[in-house]
Amino acid sequence: MALTSLSLRKALLLALGSAAVAACGSSTDASSSGGSSVDAAYGALVSDAAKCADTVSTCLEAAGTDQTAWVNCRDDFKACRDNAGTRAEQRLVAAVTTCTSKHRECAQAATGDSNRSCRTQLVQCLSSAHKAGADDADAGEDSDKGGDRKHDCMDDLQSCVDGDMKPGDCAHAARQCVVQSLPDVDVVAPMRKPDGGDKAGDHHAEAGSGGGRDSGDRKGAASDAGVADGSGSSSGSEREARMCVKTFAGCVEAKSEARTCASQLRECTQGVQP
Repeated sequence: MALTSLSLRKALLLALGSAAVAACGSSTDASSSGGSSVDAAYGALVSDAAKCADTVSTCLEAAGTDQTAWVNCRDDFKACRDNAGTRAEQRLVAAVTTCTSKHRECAQAATGDSNRSCRTQLVQCLSSAHKAGADDADAGEDSDKGGDRKHDCMDDLQSCVDGDMKPGDCAHAARQCVVQSLPDVDVVAPMRKPDGGDKAGDHHAEAGSGGGRDSGDRKGAASDAGVADGSGSSSGSEREARMCVKTFAGCVEAKSEARTCASQLRECTQGVQP
């Protein structure tokens, strides 16, 4: 019986010791996961923006010529765009803080050329969403060397941290960068002229001219335009903006890299934003 108790005690102590080692290992892994956390937080931010893009695309297609439904789509998209990524921003603050804290510790202990190594670690931590290839050992600094890679919101985040800005300010700027890449509501879903106003104008024109055909042509043109300024011209920007948001939503839904989807959206909408 004594031997059995002793064996059980040893087994228990061994189990507790193993658990303690595992806990220490987990803590170490968590403290070194700043880069993956930046990647995950940025991915969540882009995903939130993509949900707004998908929702407005579906809503506008369903609304068709229904004025009330169209206005509801506009309101929903505006609210979604304004609030997208609020939680992801807080996650990004925490992830960036982890990166900057590790860099500060490294820099305090560094001497001579080892400061450069600390800088490299910080860049890699902040640029984790950019998967470095065999010819990209600098973890995504191609833009500094005149490379072809497009400047994007993650580059802005890195530049913000380089400027010794607070992690919270940099994370907020990154969120604004992603969200503002979505077209404004007046671009993707411009307000349409009320049907009643169009009909009244057409009736007046028909009575004055005595020609019903011309009135019908104008009514068709106004219906095709569907824009708030009453210019009567087709809105190419609206079609392009809707294409941009739909493509962006599809990119994220296909589980493509968040950085790629966001960068393509930013490039696509640069030509349609006022």
